Amino acid sequence: MADDGNAGPQLLPATWKNLFYPPEQNEYAYFAHVAKYPFLAPQVPEAQRYLVKAAWAADAAMLAYGRYGQTSIPPTDFQKILADAGFLQCDLIGDWAPGSSGTQGFFARNNDFAILSFRGTERDDASDVETDANILLSEEPEHDASPAPKPDSSLLDRVIHGAKDYLLHTSRVHFGFQRALDQVWPQVEKLLNDYRAAHPQAEIVFTGHSLGAALATLAVARFRGDGGSLYTIGSPRVGNAPFGDMVRRQTGGKIFRFVNHQDLVTHVPIEAPFYRHVEEQGLIIGPDGAITQGVEDAEADIATLAELLKQLWTTGKFLELNTPAPAPLVDHSPARYCKVLRYHLEQNVPAAE
Repeated sequence: MADDGNAGPQLLPATWKNLFYPPEQNEYAYFAHVAKYPFLAPQVPEAQRYLVKAAWAADAAMLAYGRYGQTSIPPTDFQKILADAGFLQCDLIGDWAPGSSGTQGFFARNNDFAILSFRGTERDDASDVETDANILLSEEPEHDASPAPKPDSSLLDRVIHGAKDYLLHTSRVHFGFQRALDQVWPQVEKLLNDYRAAHPQAEIVFTGHSLGAALATLAVARFRGDGGSLYTIGSPRVGNAPFGDMVRRQTGGKIFRFVNHQDLVTHVPIEAPFYRHVEEQGLIIGPDGAITQGVEDAEADIATLAELLKQLWTTGKFLELNTPAPAPLVDHSPARYCKVLRYHLEQNVPAAE
């Protein structure tokens, strides 16, 4: 994706600052596409409506950081952005007080649809670093499922059965992500249940960028209502194959996993029996803004990590925010996802008149 010239999406400079932080106030207008592309998109062919909703989801995912660059968005600005986009109510999730840490997000809604968005990793929140690093697996059972009966057999058979069950049959997820969602789940669950009771047919979009995408994936798996869809922006792997099965059942397959070109975060943790993407076919955003389907696997994971290490050798001054960052990390920038998805929308999808 070119950063200069008139061809393709106009992107912010490929710096550490634009990787770690959302755009400044004058660099991006949230939900500026809503007049031409309303969420329900009646003018758009049904097969393309996911692109409209993806642009909404990406903006919501970046807005969950609550920042103009390194500065917090004033609460009045935050509420106005959502009100101008047509949301009638918004609840903040977690502790948003200045200097606070831990899981954050928001639940914005109107009578037609709602968006639950979680914040991704923040550079200056040590708890996020701990969350991301804790890759041990923890059981994430279906909340209304009964435990499977244990086999009555020899010790060896029970050990073998237990190992197979652990790897192949029991839903297990990244412990750090699970613990981060647990911090706010009672609040999130109440908001979801209250909205679903009042609006039984409305779609609820679960979304987030990076860590936020992982939390959204866990949240939709726990949601007991119908009508949830999952739009992930630069998501890491969250759990194993049985967990992915759970998410697909809960969403009815309405899962849209966006990957911007070489985005390193979508390649970790490396694919293995322990970690699989919920939706193996990701929607890969190419250098020209085109979107195609593709699969990331262990070989691609290793190649991307190797490319990052090579580029870090020359662009590793990550404390100097205005210096260049390696491409596999720059592609993880939330602003790049927002700008490219909006560009793709405007170039390929009919707008409302």
